[in-house]
Amino acid sequence: MQAFKVGFVGSPENLSAVAALASDYSDIPVITDMPDLSWWSEDQIDIYQDACNELLLPLTTVLVGNHSTCAAGCTRLVQPAKPDRAGHCSASRQRVWRVYRW
Repeated sequence: MQAFKVGFVGSPENLSAVAALASDYSDIPVITDMPDLSWWSEDQIDIYQDACNELLLPLTTVLVGNHSTCAAGCTRLVQPAKPDRAGHCSASRQRVWRVYRW
């Protein structure tokens, strides 16, 4: 396997299972594709994004999302792990690249 690509997995519990699996293989990069969750209620979105922030983002090498998702959700997600001048996140000490889709 060359990378884990994680899209919408349905629940914080599923995010936890994916994060546990990915953490067992720390040498394999994780690509997190943050979906448009606008069809969900705000409470559900907040719970899912908080779980993603806590469980999956520290393992993420590449963060992907469409422009509106990243403007609303991913920006919030990456704030707790702000990159330093070298592009490393203080929380995980790894480089996180953000990629936007239009």
